Amino acid sequence: MIQLQKVIQSLVQKVVNIYLVLVKGAQFGFQLFKFSAVLCFHFPEIGRIYQQTVIDTYTKVAFAKVYDRKNALVVADMLNDRVLPFYEEYGIRLLRVLTDRGTEYCGAREYHEYQLYLALEDIDHSRTKARSPQTNGICDWLNRTIQDEFYAIAFRKKIYNTIEQLQDDLDAWLNEYNRNRMHPGKYCFGRTPLQTFEETLSLAKEKQLDDLAPAA
Repeated sequence: MIQLQKVIQSLVQKVVNIYLVLVKGAQFGFQLFKFSAVLCFHFPEIGRIYQQTVIDTYTKVAFAKVYDRKNALVVADMLNDRVLPFYEEYGIRLLRVLTDRGTEYCGAREYHEYQLYLALEDIDHSRTKARSPQTNGICDWLNRTIQDEFYAIAFRKKIYNTIEQLQDDLDAWLNEYNRNRMHPGKYCFGRTPLQTFEETLSLAKEKQLDDLAPAA
């Protein structure tokens, strides 16, 4: 039984160990990771499509994935499938995420998979202020950008019969956004999001909480 518990905890750790470091008061990279969900469209063949959106508030590196539902397991899948591989490659340990107050993000720990993941790894979870959607405005901006520059164009050119087809084209758009498109963000200084990420990576690693020297 003890061995089984260790195996389960190891699997859970792999899912939740995907949050960005937030050093309060610092002005260095990868400070806060913002999460949002947006209802995209209704397809006769597929049904309702929901997009989970993730953005690094400092570098503006973005991730998005479409689903046919909204729940806590979907949120965990988004992080595990799209975000974890990227940040593990760069050796960044992620510790805090900001979300809205949707039920897929918030709930009683005993019955909510996402909250359970956070508790097991002592992950900080910030929530937007009630009746203050601007708190998560950067995700709203990204969602509007994707809507205007990807969905509005893609749906005029192509008929999608599966979520996988839509995801493939969304991935191509995100690759262009992250790698080839200069961003007007405050800390990007005309660089692409990925270029900003890679060129400030040393700053993020300096602020890893596990690596900070203990106070005298």
